Amino acid sequence: MTVENPRIRKAVVTTGMAHTRVVAHAGQFVVVDVLINGAQPNVRAVDLDFWSSVDEHILSDSDPLSSLIGESAACAFAFPAQRHDRAAIVHKADGEESGAGVYWDLPTHIRERLAFEPKFTVSGFRVPKHNGQRVLELTVANEGERDGTFRARVSLKGFSGGSIVGFPVPAGESRTYTGSPGDILLYLENQGEGTLTVQYPADGGLTSIERTVQPSRTTTGSNT
Repeated sequence: MTVENPRIRKAVVTTGMAHTRVVAHAGQFVVVDVLINGAQPNVRAVDLDFWSSVDEHILSDSDPLSSLIGESAACAFAFPAQRHDRAAIVHKADGEESGAGVYWDLPTHIRERLAFEPKFTVSGFRVPKHNGQRVLELTVANEGERDGTFRARVSLKGFSGGSIVGFPVPAGESRTYTGSPGDILLYLENQGEGTLTVQYPADGGLTSIERTVQPSRTTTGSNT
């Protein structure tokens, strides 16, 4: 069994139980590739008895996430966004004593970057018409201490599922996305009006912002 290629994510995208979803928490994720005999294991990461470990303490609520979209053979492990003397991924079988197990220590550059997060805010959210078609316009600022990729789930009230939007935003800068993610805007056009929700990572986990679209224009909005 090998654990390799660690990288940091503020949020990850998984297939979920019913639909694709964005997952975030108060810290950050370390995503690694887990291979058994050189191949991706045919079981969920949580069933492999992996855990996050910080300064010799196994984090009891750190069940890893698997089935990551765009991350082949990858599992995501939650870590606090703090400086740590030691941070590791540990394989601990049932019955092993506290502190026992196989540890894969995170490299120094990964461990040090855990303390620096991107901090995203949505400063603009519009659903205008371009050439007769609705498009999504999202302006996102990164007020954090490192570059990051903004990942969000866009959904339409009354419809199951959703679409994922992702784009890089450098620290201290803003970027605007303009596009038509998935089929959400097609559903909106067919319905004539509706409420769009964008769910994205914030300081304490996920937050969301809504826009109610009527046939003529976007009229109301709220943050939750």
